Amino acid sequence: MSVYLNECPICGDKAELIHAYDDRIPHAARDAYYCECPKCGKSTDEFLTEEEAVNAWNNSSAADLKDTNDRIIRSVILKPVKTWFQTATRIFLILLGPVVLYFLLASSNYDLAWWLWATYGILLILWLSFLISFYVKYAALRNGLISHFPKENRAGNYFAIVMGYVTAILVHGALFLFVLKPFIYDILHSLPTEWSNLPQG
Repeated sequence: MSVYLNECPICGDKAELIHAYDDRIPHAARDAYYCECPKCGKSTDEFLTEEEAVNAWNNSSAADLKDTNDRIIRSVILKPVKTWFQTATRIFLILLGPVVLYFLLASSNYDLAWWLWATYGILLILWLSFLISFYVKYAALRNGLISHFPKENRAGNYFAIVMGYVTAILVHGALFLFVLKPFIYDILHSLPTEWSNLPQG
């Protein structure tokens, strides 16, 4: 698209229309556009259409422009429900390794050969290192995008992140109690007779 862009109101250099693609995070990001001055690094916010970006540039004064990395992203659909689900899923998977390992050890009464202990330890380290590094990368991209949203769109996503952590922990807590219940039941029945008459819930 051939467009006319005013000279940069800050340095007078020629501006460019930039097409930002949706490869920044695995969310529903749309193609977007913003105008930027390559010389001074100032730009408009990011918009869904070329026309909006061009109009924003041509009608901007020096005070209206931002550093390119600080532009507000108005083109990304980052719904709190999706943020919550993706955060909860990733945290659940990170915690799944230690929980599964615990029950493997508990079911064997911790009576394992040294090489099994070593194998389990190595598998746990690999599990955690891979998933934590994957999550850190995802979280950096997600938080970076949220910080560039209009202020009114940030709170819901930040709340969704917190609820994602809480949900993953609660699900693991429920899973832990459900699987642990037979162990508790066996322990209660191994106690003296007067103790074993306690209500089982």
